[in-house]
Amino acid sequence: MSVKSIIKLNNKSLANQQIIIPSVPGEFYSYEYSFTKNEPLYFLLKCKSNKGYSINTDLQIIKKQLDLTLIFDKKITLNSPNTESSLKLLHKYKLNFSDLNNTKIKLPHLSKEKFYEIFNAKNGLILKKIFEESDNNQSEIILLKDLIISIKTDSGKYGLMLIKKLTENICTVDACHILILK
Repeated sequence: MSVKSIIKLNNKSLANQQIIIPSVPGEFYSYEYSFTKNEPLYFLLKCKSNKGYSINTDLQIIKKQLDLTLIFDKKITLNSPNTESSLKLLHKYKLNFSDLNNTKIKLPHLSKEKFYEIFNAKNGLILKKIFEESDNNQSEIILLKDLIISIKTDSGKYGLMLIKKLTENICTVDACHILILK
């Protein structure tokens, strides 16, 4: 791993630093992750990195790396970072829509069994195809248990996730993604 590929999120000592390791083009990542009210920021990163980060993360340094936000309210929603809901969550940073990534969210026509077949097969190009064949591009969606979601970021990341567990404070997903450069 090169030093250039590590982005530091705060100025604390190395032992206390949160670091993110960006996705590598062409590498397929599959993982389970639990997001919480305290860690609602979703980064599609290399698997050795955490996927969820706190709203206290120094977003001025990494604002173009944020791929999704989870809003834990009466209902839990998954949002593109450049939505009104995300900006409210990140209000202390005084960001504009143009400061944050635009992530497209779609609902594919997949069964849970087909999701896990893709998840285990580790074929990243199918993620792009599923996104392109899915309907109704959205920037915010209400989450439900067993919902399957397809996403695409402006940076070329394609992902697929299954909402595995959902409580008022936790959202656990099984997810996979790949970075495909244009």
